[in-house]
Amino acid sequence: MSSTDCYHLDTCFLIDYLTEQKNNREIHRKAKQVIDNLNYKRIGVSISQIATGEFIKVAASKGYRNQTIIDFYESLLANRYVITSVEPSDTDKFVDLSKELRKAEKWVGQTDVLILAHSMVASNCMGLLTFAGDLISNPIIDAIQKKWVDRKFIITSDPFR
Repeated sequence: MSSTDCYHLDTCFLIDYLTEQKNNREIHRKAKQVIDNLNYKRIGVSISQIATGEFIKVAASKGYRNQTIIDFYESLLANRYVITSVEPSDTDKFVDLSKELRKAEKWVGQTDVLILAHSMVASNCMGLLTFAGDLISNPIIDAIQKKWVDRKFIITSDPFR
């Protein structure tokens, strides 16, 4: 992972960034605006391997058009975002944090726990971008974050608000 400060994308944020449908036009516009602003300000945008895999799974199961997958790869090639993995030196912390998040918030899906834990252990990550309201301003997750993350870190749909 590069040392450039970045935000990680949750799968739902990535999907809303790449797909514009009748029921998500406003969210699509907002996601696009946030990514464009981050790129303009030269703040990195990262997608974990976990979120990447979930995106491919969701895209296939929901029958998104092939253009959505092409747009994903074109944005990757255009350096709008990069795909990252947990650094080997962060593996133990990632596993322990994942376990704690899972125990504390059983209703949060396992994939979301892994994406969240990855963003929290990545030393250059400033936050997780998501539209999942159950992750934003969650007092249980906030308490765990304060315990594990020793830098400014937010879970938000818009870091510029």
